[in-house]
Amino acid sequence: MAEILKSDYYAYSNPELKIQDFQLFLEMNYKRKFAYIDLPYISVHDPISNTYDERKRVLFYFSYVRIDVYYLDKYKISQDVVDVWMRRRMRFFEIRFSEL
Repeated sequence: MAEILKSDYYAYSNPELKIQDFQLFLEMNYKRKFAYIDLPYISVHDPISNTYDERKRVLFYFSYVRIDVYYLDKYKISQDVVDVWMRRRMRFFEIRFSEL
């Protein structure tokens, strides 16, 4: 994990990216086998991923898009995969922001 963190300054040190663990998750999935364990959600008062502040919520989700686009470009992902990703991400935003 330390090797991954040192390998990409932009992904892990950019203050504009509001997410701290998503990049690491993507890298670990790309470079190694990775197991995901579904654990109980720990409730935090007004977390950034589920905040009551609409501006913070929009910035949080735009960070996801910036990270996605960065990794799609970094690993030269095929256009077919990018198209599927774009449709899924747009649907996700449509659902998440319909409540605003």
